[in-house]
Amino acid sequence: MKFISYEPQHFSLIHKWHTNDEISKKIGYDKKPTEEDTKILIDNWLNDKNRVLFLVEHRDKVVGYVTLSEINKQNETATLHTTIGEKEFLRQKSCVGIMDGILKYAFINLGLHRVTTYVMSNNPKLIGTAKKYGWIQEGIIRDIIKLSNQRLNYYIFRMLKTEFKRGDICQS
Repeated sequence: MKFISYEPQHFSLIHKWHTNDEISKKIGYDKKPTEEDTKILIDNWLNDKNRVLFLVEHRDKVVGYVTLSEINKQNETATLHTTIGEKEFLRQKSCVGIMDGILKYAFINLGLHRVTTYVMSNNPKLIGTAKKYGWIQEGIIRDIIKLSNQRLNYYIFRMLKTEFKRGDICQS
């Protein structure tokens, strides 16, 4: 597994994932985005100096993407978002590799102290995986998303550099 930079040929994959029924509901889209919507989203990501976007490649196949956004160098914080688009890659061992890689990048390369992630309440499997991995739940933002006339919550999780236990490379 490795992280690669976004290239224009990856657009169709990201758009495919965002328009997949199962994925789009977990991201929070009530209606599927158009190609123009996806283009605007990616352009915004790429033009935001406080965000990094990586595609996740496994055995020469792009299987998802991760972003670190709201990167605040002064406070040494960022927000993590992950999307795994290829269903066969949604195995705990694979996801642990992705999480290990992006958190090492955040804590070592970017020098961050804290990474925050939000998980929607319609994704209980991911909530359980986050807890099992070692993310600490800090709270719940109630009724933040309206999806198909249903109100959903965001679960707020954090990982501090000192809490990251995957190898002693990040421990202070």
